[in-house]
This record gives sequence, C-alpha cells and structure tokens, in this order.
Amino acid sequence: MVLLLQLQFLKDHILEVERHIQPGLTRFNWNSLGITEYCKDCRQVLKNLTSLVAQMEKIRQELQAKNDCMEKFDFFYFEKSEEGSGIPCCKVNTFFS
Repeated sequence: MVLLLQLQFLKDHILEVERHIQPGLTRFNWNSLGITEYCKDCRQVLKNLTSLVAQMEKIRQELQAKNDCMEKFDFFYFEKSEEGSGIPCCKVNTFFS
C-alpha cells in the first residue's frame, strides 16, 4: 500500500515514467524504427521506479520494527507505593534522584 506521503515523494518519478511512455502512445507503432530502444528505455524507467518503491517499503518496515521495539521499552522506573494502591510514587526528590 502506497501512502499519501510516498505518493508525494514519488510524484516527480511517476511524471518521469509518464514522459517516457507518452511517445509510445502517439508517435510509435509496432513497425516504427526505434521501437526496441523505446521499449528498453521504458523498462529501465519502470525498473528504477519499482526499485525506489521497494527501497521505500524496506525502510518503512525497518522504521516500523524499531518503533515497535521502542514502544515495548520501559523508559521510566517507578517504585511501588507503600500503601499498595498501585499508584507510583510522585515525589520529585525520589523520582528524579
């Protein structure tokens, strides 16, 4: 699934793909000279875009894994209250010392 931010980032790359494909929609037919080069060029541009999307997905997954790990980490140590009420101690001198 491509997110809105990813689409914004990929906007220029998608426009580049459209610019490379456009001549095939108007100028070329399958008997035109240069159709082989045109096809190679389009494949290369699409390959580059696919690679970029795959890299973005890999980075997204790595960041999500790190974020999930940080969510599980206990950043603060709370002493249990003496009354047994389950409410952590809130005295400034004991909490930040």
